[in-house]
Amino acid sequence: MVRTRKNRSMVINVLLRHGFFPVKNDGTFVYVRHSETLGTVMVVPNGDRGVINIPELNVCEVLKVSKLERFLNYLQSKSLL
Repeated sequence: MVRTRKNRSMVINVLLRHGFFPVKNDGTFVYVRHSETLGTVMVVPNGDRGVINIPELNVCEVLKVSKLERFLNYLQSKSLL
């Protein structure tokens, strides 16, 4: 199934806005972005939440859409993403 702009979830819209790209993993999509300072940043959308994983920092958090966007904006403002 191809997801069109109309039927994407808010989490996916936030991730695409911040430059993440989808990678299919066992039938589900994982959104990935690579940063020189943080390494690989992975987010798995789960309903209205996103599970963000940064293996190099040992960070795994479940965030709602608004907090996920604030977190990604914070990382971009500090030039980490």
